[in-house]
Amino acid sequence: MKVTKSVWQFHDKSEDLTDYFEEFRRVTNESIRLGLECGLTSRKSFHDSLYNELESDLYSSVKQNAIYSAKAMLKTMRSKKRKSKNAGVPYVTGKVLKFNNQACRIRDGFVELSVKAKTKIKIKLAYYVLEKIDGMVLGGITITPNKLILSYSKKIEERVPQGYVG
Repeated sequence: MKVTKSVWQFHDKSEDLTDYFEEFRRVTNESIRLGLECGLTSRKSFHDSLYNELESDLYSSVKQNAIYSAKAMLKTMRSKKRKSKNAGVPYVTGKVLKFNNQACRIRDGFVELSVKAKTKIKIKLAYYVLEKIDGMVLGGITITPNKLILSYSKKIEERVPQGYVG
């Protein structure tokens, strides 16, 4: 059985990431617009249709995460429309960056984020974060202007209960 958790900490790199927040937001909103126009629903159709069409300086995995975020937002919108007819079109206004585990690396107490070609941003990890993720499989990383959120997972044994209450 696989368990996924997350841990967060504050960071001080928001000035370095300002342009990337804006670019990620733009690519996500453009993906939402094009996904609605073309009637895209699957992850593969989103990637095949939009990846080469979207102009961006972002690293390819960051660009993919923006496209997949847009796909998830449209899926949520469609399910809300089935329940109530007044669900609006999603639009990203906040500052956020999402990375998969292939666009980042943890070395010497720092997380290195590959934002675009030949551009890496290093963020010092707190001791308690390093302690939490020690020996775990790193998942995605989400960055807001003041927080760094790391998801991690590990396999655990499923226990068979000896008795039941209730």
